[in-house]
Amino acid sequence: MGALVAIEAALAWPHKVRGLVLCAAAPRLPVSDDSLAVIREDDARFPGWMAEHGLSPRAKPAVRRAFAAAGVVTPREVTLADFQAVRAADLGERVKSLTCPVLWLDGADDELVGVTEGRPGEVRRLEGVGHMVPIEAPGAVAEAAAGMVRP
Repeated sequence: MGALVAIEAALAWPHKVRGLVLCAAAPRLPVSDDSLAVIREDDARFPGWMAEHGLSPRAKPAVRRAFAAAGVVTPREVTLADFQAVRAADLGERVKSLTCPVLWLDGADDELVGVTEGRPGEVRRLEGVGHMVPIEAPGAVAEAAAGMVRP
């Protein structure tokens, strides 16, 4: 959802956005029926489901355990509404109107975002990284962000 919000902000206030670094994102993000079912039926199991499907198979076991152990921090209704909003959002045409530089950081092992066509800007594919790019590759995210603010 963060990427969709960032894109909307850049479109609304282009004079305030110098550039975007978007992690594991696309103008239209697929949200599977499976993920919605887990949230509806047993939201306490959702962090484990996300660890299984969102992290790269090559993620360190400690990262996987910590992510799953973090648990649910929002009420089920909020989580479900967030995922339904993401599923309904489609910025495919609007994203073409971005005027700032855009860098898309894709995890090579991302099982959750498959459709990535129609994205303006540069795309970097990060090997050994799943959907949780900031968790699995924080250095790449920091480097990309720093590159956006350097003159």
